[in-house]
Amino acid sequence: MNKFEASVVSDLYLAGRQEDGVPFHAELFYVQVEAEDGRRWAHSLVMKGCRVEIDEEDGYSAFIDIRDEVRPVLERLAAKVNAHLAKGGKLDKRHWDERSPAYGSEAYINSGAELETIMWEKAQG
Repeated sequence: MNKFEASVVSDLYLAGRQEDGVPFHAELFYVQVEAEDGRRWAHSLVMKGCRVEIDEEDGYSAFIDIRDEVRPVLERLAAKVNAHLAKGGKLDKRHWDERSPAYGSEAYINSGAELETIMWEKAQG
């Protein structure tokens, strides 16, 4: 049987544009479970690490960093998931979405994802 571990991970997303038109990227957080063989699942609860406030007078956006508020919420969820899995519990498919396996893992190599990555890299030039 595979062991599973839940942890908080993040991806970048485009939160908006600054007043000079430059894109502002922020972190998007969620809980991910990874099996020993590299298979991964992401929880449906996703939290943005940035709050956007728009000034009514000039229309400019302010990007407020709220990562310190968001991360503890998801860390508590990851701890609950780990405790549930340690007791032999399973993931409820209504709340979890399978993702690409971890790069270089057994699941990555066996699933054909490695070949897909190679082909994509070649296509990029």
